Amino acid sequence: MASNWYLLISEVIISLGFRVFETDTSIKMRNDIIFAVYVDDILIAGSSINSCNAVVHELSRHIEIVHKSEVKSFLGLKVVRNHQA
Repeated sequence: MASNWYLLISEVIISLGFRVFETDTSIKMRNDIIFAVYVDDILIAGSSINSCNAVVHELSRHIEIVHKSEVKSFLGLKVVRNHQA
């Protein structure tokens, strides 16, 4: 089941114009947006909240999106947002 979900999300995100990183296929990128997926967690990072929200909106047309909270860590890495940028 998990592999089917990963294949679905990969197909959708690639159809939205994201490119796959050669060194890590769980990471995709489009312009200034980084899309990372691990099991059933998705991280969308970018230079602006508006561009990230646009990706969420695009994804929501294809899959159900559940926004849990602002990310504090991902895969053991502490995430710090720059609200000044």
